[in-house]
Amino acid sequence: MKPTIPQKKPLLSATRIAEIRGRMDLRQKEWRKESYSFFCKGPPALANHDCREIESPSEKSTGSITGPEPKIEPSEPLWATFATANPVTTNGKKYPGIRACVAFHKVPCSFKMQTEGRGCLHCALSTVDRDVSFVDPKDQITAVAKAIENITAQLGRTPPILEVLPDGSFLNPEEVPPATREGIFRMVAANDDVVQISIESRPEHISAEKIIPLFHLLRPDQYIEIYVGLESIDPFVLHHVIEKGFTVAQFEQKIAEIAGTLPDEYKRRLVISVYHFFNPPYLTEKESIEAAIAMGRAVREYTRATNIHFSVKYEPAVISRGTFQWYLFERGEYTPPNYFSVAELIPIAYFEGFSDQIKFGQRDDIDDFQTVASIPSLENPQMLSAFDFMVYNAVQRFNADQDIWTFFADMQIAMECAPEFPAWEEAIYGSPGKSALSRMLAEYQGRGSTGDEYQGRIEFQKKVGRVLDRVEYGNPEIYRRLREQGREGAKAIPEILRSVFLDAGIRVLQTKKMTFFDTGKIHGAPALPDTHPDFSGATGEAVYQAEIIIGNEAGLPQSVWIKVPIHQI
Repeated sequence: MKPTIPQKKPLLSATRIAEIRGRMDLRQKEWRKESYSFFCKGPPALANHDCREIESPSEKSTGSITGPEPKIEPSEPLWATFATANPVTTNGKKYPGIRACVAFHKVPCSFKMQTEGRGCLHCALSTVDRDVSFVDPKDQITAVAKAIENITAQLGRTPPILEVLPDGSFLNPEEVPPATREGIFRMVAANDDVVQISIESRPEHISAEKIIPLFHLLRPDQYIEIYVGLESIDPFVLHHVIEKGFTVAQFEQKIAEIAGTLPDEYKRRLVISVYHFFNPPYLTEKESIEAAIAMGRAVREYTRATNIHFSVKYEPAVISRGTFQWYLFERGEYTPPNYFSVAELIPIAYFEGFSDQIKFGQRDDIDDFQTVASIPSLENPQMLSAFDFMVYNAVQRFNADQDIWTFFADMQIAMECAPEFPAWEEAIYGSPGKSALSRMLAEYQGRGSTGDEYQGRIEFQKKVGRVLDRVEYGNPEIYRRLREQGREGAKAIPEILRSVFLDAGIRVLQTKKMTFFDTGKIHGAPALPDTHPDFSGATGEAVYQAEIIIGNEAGLPQSVWIKVPIHQI
């Protein structure tokens, strides 16, 4: 007998839907007519804020300073990184929440191909492999093996969770050959350090008939997690704003079918995680918070109805080239969410009883991104708040321990000291003190002494803050190089960042690519005088954005984002 999924009410009223459609339909028609096509050989035309005139011919038009477009090597990973994740408990042992995230080269997402290159409106994935028609399964398996080896070398250990997330559907044989699936799962079964493998797929490619053989390849102590891009529990948002290509009802029918046919022994070892796109175009930030919580309530009900563990992975919106939100952003009609809105989801989920079923994606969990969800500085909006890294770390670290009190140990300084926090509350709730964050902070403070464990976390973040101040506002070497050498001088920034962290006794695990962009071009900010010729025409809002992954006081990876202006502020 198939389980019954409770019905849900629409999140948006008919009046609100009509208002959104009136604004959205025209822009979507313009975007489809004018914007970059997935099938074009080159990247999309640069928006005004990307300063095309300062790029050298050898650089990617994204503003990356990592050199020319790399040649595709089928046996090399498409990308590989590591981050926090929900912890896994198996055979009575709790494994730390660390995930290795890996992708291999493959043919593009079938849904993107079926929709003439559009795919989901918020998605910029598959562009690197858009011309790929075949990759040998042996190369794909080798790429995953190399990625695991490299990540293990960087971390000093193999993460217990392996996410194999090539763009598209892992369970679609037209995208990922059965030989590739089998080879990767056999590799995981042979690795004693890995206790969970995570894959992703559209719902039409998921079935008990495909899942059961994968369990047969694994050890009895290993779990399978399947990500599905549900994105929104609201039918209008899913179908019209995101254009996902399936309905909420179809997704719920699919999970009911799986629950009705999958043996209990495999249900206990299966996790289904739904992606939720946080802050889609045309929803207000408060509506986005409400929509995200509705998704959390839904996964709680899915778990109760199916006896399969469900979770939601919140993916805050980013600006990725070629997407609909990118088109709106460059016209000044859209901006990614404030990261305090992302953090707000944690205490609300705690109060509602599903905080153990939520997690959060990284800022760069999408291809070809530029502007990400963050906390802009009130004084210099093109820069990050001095407390942005604390809030981002608190959210990402909540993934790993799901402890509400350590989350507030990480959040307390930012909430008490950042001028951006009361400004955010004013914007969302009408006045300071009305957020779930404020309510929960009061409970946290009422607990009294934080203890040595919490204090160690707090002191480490203070140290990181001092390093960031040195980099972003007090490092004359960076500004000298930019002034004298232009873009050539910018190539030294990653190594300068690394050395500053190392000088502070902070271990650097990985430095990622750096991008340049200039949001001042959107609203006609004046050009900077007396800059290097490479930066001719750049405004005072031009910055280099970089990500560096450090090891925190507990040895977990911590992602730190930095913006370096091209002139000293």
